[in-house]
Amino acid sequence: MDESTPLVIRRGTPAEADAAAELLYMTFDEFADAALGLDDHTLTLHALAGFYAKPRNRFSYDASWVAEIEGQIAGLLVAFPGQALVPRSLAMFSQCFDVYGFRDTFRLIKRSFLMFTARDAFSNEFYIGHLAVSPHFQRRGIARRLLAVAEEKARAQGLARLSLIRDWGHEAALALYLASGFKIEKSVATPKMEALFHLSGYDRMIKDLTQEVGK
Repeated sequence: MDESTPLVIRRGTPAEADAAAELLYMTFDEFADAALGLDDHTLTLHALAGFYAKPRNRFSYDASWVAEIEGQIAGLLVAFPGQALVPRSLAMFSQCFDVYGFRDTFRLIKRSFLMFTARDAFSNEFYIGHLAVSPHFQRRGIARRLLAVAEEKARAQGLARLSLIRDWGHEAALALYLASGFKIEKSVATPKMEALFHLSGYDRMIKDLTQEVGK
């Protein structure tokens, strides 16, 4: 496809749930299979699509922006104010019965409740939960365009920082965030989670927007 083809960035809708699920999965790989799919990749994608299609949770279309080229979904941003993180996490668990059914809901809660209620963001931040670009559309600046959308939304709400969590092992993501002005605020090793969740550690990263928001 011609790289000069116009890129459209729009709000997410429930209609692209299946495509969004594939992009969401790219942001945390095997961790998603363990935490959301009970080690079943098909169930993982089903769950991500199900949550994306529902409102007010931390994977939802109503916190999403889609990058689109000629009707094809090229990239996805999921982001929201930090103060909404806990309510959106709890909403996700209230929606589990619709997404998983009765038996798998209790298996999921037993395994990963704490993983999705941890404090990842604060009230003065705009939290980037997920950012992904389809392999077919990479190296076109789409990720940077979506990060610019997050900055725009943060500034519009008078928030002082962007924040995100970068799982160790995602080196391309680290390079992108550092080049975009993010800094590592803290690094956390998670040796007890490595066997079950395939997660050896993560970085909490922030970008100071104080000058941009005039604070």
